[in-house]
Amino acid sequence: MGGEKVLVQALEGQPESLDTAKSSSERANRVLWLLGDALLNISKDGKSLEPGLARSWTLSEDGLQAVLSLRPGVTFHDGTILNARVVRENFDRQFRPNHPLYSKEPGNTKEQLLTQLIDSIEVRDDLTVAFKLKYPGLHYLSQIEIASPTALAKLGKEFARAPAYTGPFRFDRWEKDRLVLVANDRYWAGRPKLDQVVFQFIPGGEALVEAMVKGGVDFSPVLPEPTLFERLRDESRITLAQVPSLNVFYLGFYTERAPLNNPHLRRAVAHAVNVERAAQALGRGVALPAKGPLSPAMLGYDPSVIQAAYDPRLARESVTRAGENPNLTLRLVHNNTSPFDVDLASSIRVDLRQIGITVDLLGKPGFNEMIKAVRAREGDMFMYSWHVRSPHPERLLHPLFHSKLADASNLTRYSNPKLDRLLDDALMAPEGPAQAKLYSQIQKMIVDDAPMVFLYHSTRMAAYADRVKGLELNLGALPHDKLVKVDLAP
Repeated sequence: MGGEKVLVQALEGQPESLDTAKSSSERANRVLWLLGDALLNISKDGKSLEPGLARSWTLSEDGLQAVLSLRPGVTFHDGTILNARVVRENFDRQFRPNHPLYSKEPGNTKEQLLTQLIDSIEVRDDLTVAFKLKYPGLHYLSQIEIASPTALAKLGKEFARAPAYTGPFRFDRWEKDRLVLVANDRYWAGRPKLDQVVFQFIPGGEALVEAMVKGGVDFSPVLPEPTLFERLRDESRITLAQVPSLNVFYLGFYTERAPLNNPHLRRAVAHAVNVERAAQALGRGVALPAKGPLSPAMLGYDPSVIQAAYDPRLARESVTRAGENPNLTLRLVHNNTSPFDVDLASSIRVDLRQIGITVDLLGKPGFNEMIKAVRAREGDMFMYSWHVRSPHPERLLHPLFHSKLADASNLTRYSNPKLDRLLDDALMAPEGPAQAKLYSQIQKMIVDDAPMVFLYHSTRMAAYADRVKGLELNLGALPHDKLVKVDLAP
C-alpha cells in the first residue's frame, strides 16, 4: 500500500447487496454511505434535512409538492453524468414494474415505501426534478442512493457486486474477507484525504477487540456487546464515542395465533418482565429501559405513555383472566450467538417462571437463522430490534405495527384496523401539534394492546483509533461527512 492513507473499518459480515434497491441491512448501509449519495441528507442531530445531490429545494405548505435543484457537473464513478432523468429512473426502477430497469428478484426492499410515498416524478429540465408525494415524507428521499443507470443496464444483477454511484469513494474489489473502496478523485465535494477504505469482515466481538487493540482496525461504528466497552475503555490509543441511537429492542409475540392472540395473556407477560432490572443489569449503562415503542430521542415521543409496569401479582391475575392453562409453556426464539441476547432471554425465562409460565429457549446459531425461524413462525415469541436513521416516528411505528406490513417488517403480525387508520392519518398530517396528538394516541393504543414488550433503547458505542482525525458520527453511527475530511495521523 506504500504511502497511501488506508482506513480499516470493521464490518460484522458481508453485505447482502451493494444495490441500494436490494439492500436493507446496516452492514450494507455502512458501505453504501461512502459509495453513494442521496438527493438529501439527514442532519447530524437528525432534526432537519441537508443538501445532497440536490443543492436546494422548495416544498409546498402541505408538504406534498417538492421541487429539487440538482448540483451541476456531478459524474458517476463510471463517467455517466447526473441529471434529472437519471434521478427519475433511479426511483422508478425500484417500484414501477413496467420500468426497463425494474427487477423482481431479489425483491426491492423499498418498493412498498416508495409506492406509498410517491404519486409522480416530473423532469422539468436537466437539473430540476419535481416530486408529488402522497404524504409529507420528503425525508425518505435520504434513503435512496442514486446509482448510474449505465452500470445498472450493463451489469443487471451483477451491479450488486460491483456498483457505480457518485460518492466520495468508488468500488474497487470484493474479496472473501473484505471490501475495498478507493478515493473518488472527481467527487463533487472534493477528493477525500484518505486513499482507501477497507471494510474488514469481523463477525465476532472478541475478534473485533483483538483487531482494534493490535491496530488492525481503525474504526468500528458499533461494538456489539456491552462487555466489549470495558475491554477497550482502558486502551489509551482507542476512543469510545457514544451515539444516542434511534431504536427499540423488543420481545415480540405471534399475535395471529394462540395462545398469544389473547391480549390478556400478552399483558400478563408484559407485567411479568422486569424491564428496568434487565436493562440496567445487563446493559452496563447503555440500555435505557423502554416505556413504549419510541425512545426519548424520537420526534413524537410521549413521556406519559407507559407500558404495563412490572407487577407479578397483576401478571398472575391477567393469566387467570386469559383463561389459560396454569401449566402454560411458551417458546422463545432468540439469537444464541449474542451473549447479551442469551442473558436477556434467560432473564425473561426467570421472570415468567415467577407467574407459573415455563419458557423454552429456542436459541438459533446466528442472526439470519433467527430471522428465518421467526418468519417460519417457530416458537411463540421472539427477541428482535428495529433501528432507524432519523427521528421521524413513522419510520419505526409504521413498519412495526401497520397490518399492511404483516408479512414484511411487522413480524408480530399485529393487526388493528383503528390503529392502521391512525397511522395513515399521522402520515398525512404535517409536523405540528395535530400530528403529535395522533402519535400520542397511537403509542397509547399500542401499549394497551401489547403486541410486544418493549425492552430497551440502546445507546450505541463506537470505537476508533487515535490516529483517526476529524471523525464525527451522526445518529446512524455513520461518519457524517462520509469520511471526506477525515484524516489519518502519520
